[in-house]
Amino acid sequence: MENHLKSDTTDCITSLVLSHTRVCMVTGDNILTAITVAKKCGIVPNLNIRHDVILVRESNGGITLQLDFNEDTAVTLDTDYSSKGIVEAIRDITANPYVFAVAEKDFNVIAENHPELYELILLNGKVFARMTPGKKQKLVEDLQKLEYTVAMCGDGANDCGALKSANVGVSLSEAEASIAAPFTSSTPSIACMIEILRQGRAALVTASVTFRYMAMYSMIQFISTLLHYSIGSNLTDNQFLYIDMFVISGMAATLGRSLPSKSLAPTTPKAQLIDLKVFLLLTLHVILTFAFQIMVFNYIRGQYFYVTFTIEGNLRAHPGYENTAVFLISQFQYVLYGVVFSKGEPFRKYGWF
Repeated sequence: MENHLKSDTTDCITSLVLSHTRVCMVTGDNILTAITVAKKCGIVPNLNIRHDVILVRESNGGITLQLDFNEDTAVTLDTDYSSKGIVEAIRDITANPYVFAVAEKDFNVIAENHPELYELILLNGKVFARMTPGKKQKLVEDLQKLEYTVAMCGDGANDCGALKSANVGVSLSEAEASIAAPFTSSTPSIACMIEILRQGRAALVTASVTFRYMAMYSMIQFISTLLHYSIGSNLTDNQFLYIDMFVISGMAATLGRSLPSKSLAPTTPKAQLIDLKVFLLLTLHVILTFAFQIMVFNYIRGQYFYVTFTIEGNLRAHPGYENTAVFLISQFQYVLYGVVFSKGEPFRKYGWF
């Protein structure tokens, strides 16, 4: 009897690895089966540099490290080993990059009695075999304690705890696991993880650029209104209506409907809507906006055809050269910043492509 890999599994895992997304296997199968499948589908990296699998075993309170199932390479750690001793033991086994594989029985003892080695396994482990539902959930939670953002996909009732604890849980079936998981894939394929990453990264970038655009829209209009107030005028109601209904709504809709890029980038977008860099850039944009508007404002007043604006009655909107000039330059700025903030690759396509 054989249970072959799905046709798209290896390609999906390769895409995840190339995007610098760490991929691990957490299974209830035998560790020999798990390691073999992990090598075949690319969970154990073999694209550019070959990685060796170090099997971690516990026996009578001692820890044994060996290369795959080659017992001739086995190295036993002393009972009073240090983190330096672990590194030296690994160097005795292999000089290549390595990943860890561990079964649940050994996982339990290491987690309870060997914290230094346990953290190293969490950081470098790729294969976790014979894992019970509770230990799958513990693994997810302990990775989160190390500030990992954990996504978990599974298709059985034994995955429910881990799916619920993960930052992103995806059920690959519509059975028991779908009750605990926030997401349920319509197809039983891990390709859904790539789609979630693509859509999630695009959504995060969209939220960020839309926030920046709306912030600049407010500042552009504030500066325009301020210049009008300086001569006792203001934009007309029709001008405000045109800006909000046609210019801003159209630009915001375009920014918000940009599709995710086709492939995963090896970097991730920033999780904050605003930080020091964004604040400084917005400040620079505001200064440039003010400079251009006041330049146009003063330029029109120096033309031979200019007629001085006079206030008639109470402060309200009146036509005038300043009104027309500032209104037109502000329209250009609304569109310009829509283009500037329409961030595309590597996480999104451009809004109009």
